[in-house]
Amino acid sequence: MRVSLKGKFVPENVRLALCAILLALAFVIFAMDNSEAQQNNLAALNQRVIRAYQAGQKAEAIALAEQTVTLSRAQFGDNHKNTGLLLSQLGNLYRDSARFADAEKTLKSAVAILERGSGPNFELAQALNNLGGVYMNQELYPEAEKLFQRSLALYEKLPPGKQRNVFRGNGINNLAVLYGNEANARAESGEVAEANAAYDRMIAMINEVIPLWSKEFGPTHQNISVLYQNRGEAYSKRGEPGNAEPDLREALKLRLKFLAPKNPVIATTRNSLANVLIAQRKYPEAEDLLIGALQIRTEVLGPDHPSTARNLNALATLNAATGNVANAVNYSRKATLAVINHAATETLGVRQQQGAGGLVEQRAPYFVQHVANLYLLNAASPAPDLGGEAFTAAQWAMQSATAGAVQQLGIRLASSGDAAAALVRENQDLATTWRERDKSLVAAMSQPEAQQNKAAITALRQEVGRLEERQRTLQARLQKDFPDYAALSNPRPLDIEQAQRLIGDGEAMLVFLPGEKESYVFAVTHTDFDWRVIPLGRNDLAKKVKEFRRGLDVVELNESIAAGKPVLFNLDGAFELYSTLLAPVETLIKDKPNLAVVPAGPLTALPFHLLVTERPAVPASDVRNLGPYRDAAWLLRRHAVTVLPSVGSLKALRTVAMRSDPGKPFVGFGDPLFQSSPAPSGNQRTASGKPSTRGYADYWNARGSVDRGKLAEALPRLEDTAVEIKSIATTLGASPSDIFLGQAASEAQVKRAALSNYRVVYFATHGLIAGEVRGVGEPSLALSIPANPTAEDDGLLTASEVAQLKLNADWVVLSACNTMAGEVPGADALSGLARAFFYAGSRALLVSHWAVDSAAATKLTTTTFDILAKDATVGRAEALRRAMLAYMDDRTEERASYPAYWGPFSVVGEGVTK
Repeated sequence: MRVSLKGKFVPENVRLALCAILLALAFVIFAMDNSEAQQNNLAALNQRVIRAYQAGQKAEAIALAEQTVTLSRAQFGDNHKNTGLLLSQLGNLYRDSARFADAEKTLKSAVAILERGSGPNFELAQALNNLGGVYMNQELYPEAEKLFQRSLALYEKLPPGKQRNVFRGNGINNLAVLYGNEANARAESGEVAEANAAYDRMIAMINEVIPLWSKEFGPTHQNISVLYQNRGEAYSKRGEPGNAEPDLREALKLRLKFLAPKNPVIATTRNSLANVLIAQRKYPEAEDLLIGALQIRTEVLGPDHPSTARNLNALATLNAATGNVANAVNYSRKATLAVINHAATETLGVRQQQGAGGLVEQRAPYFVQHVANLYLLNAASPAPDLGGEAFTAAQWAMQSATAGAVQQLGIRLASSGDAAAALVRENQDLATTWRERDKSLVAAMSQPEAQQNKAAITALRQEVGRLEERQRTLQARLQKDFPDYAALSNPRPLDIEQAQRLIGDGEAMLVFLPGEKESYVFAVTHTDFDWRVIPLGRNDLAKKVKEFRRGLDVVELNESIAAGKPVLFNLDGAFELYSTLLAPVETLIKDKPNLAVVPAGPLTALPFHLLVTERPAVPASDVRNLGPYRDAAWLLRRHAVTVLPSVGSLKALRTVAMRSDPGKPFVGFGDPLFQSSPAPSGNQRTASGKPSTRGYADYWNARGSVDRGKLAEALPRLEDTAVEIKSIATTLGASPSDIFLGQAASEAQVKRAALSNYRVVYFATHGLIAGEVRGVGEPSLALSIPANPTAEDDGLLTASEVAQLKLNADWVVLSACNTMAGEVPGADALSGLARAFFYAGSRALLVSHWAVDSAAATKLTTTTFDILAKDATVGRAEALRRAMLAYMDDRTEERASYPAYWGPFSVVGEGVTK
C-alpha cells in the first residue's frame, strides 16, 4: 500500500528557488556599469534589497526594489538596460510573493526593454525565465514552457564556463519542474499515460543537469540534493519505487551533511523516502522515517502546521496498512484536528495557490482516511461514538465541493460596503500575510545552520504567532456578529444529535462519502443512526453513474432510435446500484416518505429518485414497448427525494427566521440571446440543436476570461422556454411585466430587479457547471450576452454574483439543460451554486439533470406548482413527486413512462417544510 503525498514539485525546490533569486539579485549589481557615482548609489540600494530578502522581509525587499526601478528610470530612462534589469528583479520578487498580476506586467516590461540587446543576451534570458515562472505558478504550462525554452536557447549561447553551466542547468531544471507539475495535474485528472510521459521528460531534464552542477558546485552540494530529491519524486509518482529509493537515499545523505538534523528540508526528504519504502512494503524503516520527520515538523513548525498534518496522515495510512488500527485512528485524529485548527489561516476569498482552494479542500483525503480508519476500528471493536466521529469527519471531507464558488464569493463580498466587509478584508489580508510569513520562516529555517539568521527567524516566529491570534479573534467576531456569513465561509459540521433534532418523524437523511477504494453511507433519522461501507471507490462509482445515465438524455435517445440502435435506460443496473448504495441502510429509511440525500463526488450526478428498489420482472429492451418502465419499482414511488448540498445546509434552511410574504408570485427569465444573429427558432432542447457543451472549462481562455465567441457558438437559443415561463406565470397568476425574455433576460436585468418581492424566481436557460477551471471557473447561468460586455454584465451570472442578490423566495427554479451535474459525472459545482442561492435568500432550487424535453418540462413544472397552489403543506419534494407520477402514469402517451421524460428534475434544499 502506498501513502500518497500529493503536492507540486515547486515546494521541494525551496532552497534552489532561494538560491536562484539571490543569484539573480546579485547579478543585477554585477551587470550594471559602475562608471558613475549614480550607479554606485543604485548598487548600494540593491544590496539592501538582497539583505531584506535574505532576512525574510519580503515586503521591505519589494518596496526597496520598487525604489531602485524609480531611481533607474530617473537616472537612465525608461528603456535603459539597467531599468530592464531592475524590473526583472522586481517582477521576480512579486512572483515570489504570489503577486502574479504585478509580476506578469512588470516582467513583460522588462522583456520589452531587454529584447533591444544583441549578442549573448543573458539579461533577457533571466527576464524570460522569471516570466515563465509566473506562468508556471499559475499552471499556464504551455505559456511557461515556451518562455523557458526561449530562455534556455539564450543560455546556450553564453561563452563556455561556470556561468553558462550554472544558468543553463537552472534553465533545464525549470523545465524539469514544469514537466513535473504538469505531470501531477494530468495524474490527478486520470490522464495516466500523459502524466508518465511528462515525468519521463522531467527525469531526462534532471539527468542532464546533475553532471553540469556536479562539476560546478561539487557532487555533494545542496543544489545536487534537490535534483536527487526531485528525480526520486518523479520516479515515485511514476510508480517506480525501486528507482526512486536510491535517489531519495542520496538526497537524504547529502542534506544531512550540510543541514541541521531538525531542518524542515530533512523532514521533507524523510517523508519522500518513507513513501517509496511503503510502496515496497518496507514498513518498519518507513515508520521510523515518518516519526523522525514528524518530530522535526512538530518542534520546528508546530503541531497544527499543514506539513505536520501531512506527516500525521502518512503515519495514519501506514498503520492502517500494517493492521495497527488503533494507532491509525489516533494519528488520523491528530491530522484532521491539525487541519481544522489551522483552517482559519485559509480565509474565504484568499487563494493559497492557483486552483488549490482552501486548506480543508486540499486535505480532504485526510478526512476520508480518518473515516476509513474509524470503520476498521469499529469492525474490530464496535462503539457508538465511532460512528458519530466518522459522521463529522465525512462532512469536513465534503467541503471541497464548494470551495471554488465560496472563494470567489469572498472576494466579491470583501469589496462591498456592508458592515461585514471591513472584517472580511482584514481577515483576508491577515491570511495572505500569514502565508507569506510562514513561507519566509520555512525558507529561513531551511538554510544550513551556519547561514541561518537567528534574529530574523525569531522575529518571524513572533509575527506568525501574532497573526494567528488576531485571526482567531476576527473569526470569533464574525461568528458572533455575522453568523450567516460565517456559516457560508467557514461551515461547521453537525453532530448526529444536532442533525436528528432537525429531522422530522417522517424523514431520513443519507450522506455519501466516496473514497479511493471504498465509500461510505450514513443514514440518520429522528431516532436512529447507522453507517456502512460501500465496496466501490470513487472511480468505480463514476463508471457506474455514467452507465446509469445512459439513455436519459432525450437528444441522445432520439438520435440512437433514429440510427436504429436505441440506447435505453437499464432497469437492472438501476436496481444493482440501489442494492449497492441504499440497501445496506434500507431498514432505517424504507418507511420514511421523505428522503434527503447529501451526495458527493460522482454521486452528485446521480438522480437518486430513478433508482429501482426491486429487480425488474421484465427487462426493458424494446423501444416499442416501454411498459416495463411504468411498472418498475422506482424509488420515487416510495420516497419524495430532496438533495442537500451539505448536512449543515439543513440547519441553515430550517432555523432561518420566517420572513414576510414577498407579495408577488413569480418572476421569470428565459429565452436569452447568445448571438447577435440568433439561430432559427425550434425546440432546441430536444432536436438537433442540442447544446454543444464541452465542459465549462472550454468557455474560458488561458487568461481566465470568458471566451464569448465559443460561448455563443456552443449555446443555441432556447425559444421554447418562453412558452414554459408564460405557462408557469399564468398558473401562478403573475403579471406579464414580471416576465423577461430574449434580450431582456440579461444579467443586468437580474441584478436590477427587486427579486425580494417574488416567491418564485424562475430561470429557463443553460446552466454551466460542468467541470472546473483551476482557480477561475464558477458555476453560472447563461443569460443574454450583451454587445458590449462589462464586468457587471458579461452574460454569465456566477455563483458569487448570485450570492449578492437579495431574494425572499420559497424557491428558485433552474429549468436549464444540465444544471444538476456536468457531462462528466462528479461535477460538484452545484453545491456551490446552491449555497449561493441559499445565502441570497432562497430556501430551495428545482434543477434538471440532463437536457430536457420542453413539453415534458413545461408539464412537470406547471403540475408541480398547481399541486402547491392547492396545498402548500405537501412540500416541494412531494409536489414534484406527484407531478412525476402523474406524468409517468399517463397512458395516453407511451413515451410518458420513460424516465428521460418524467424524471429530469430534482429539488435541492428545503423540500419538506413550507
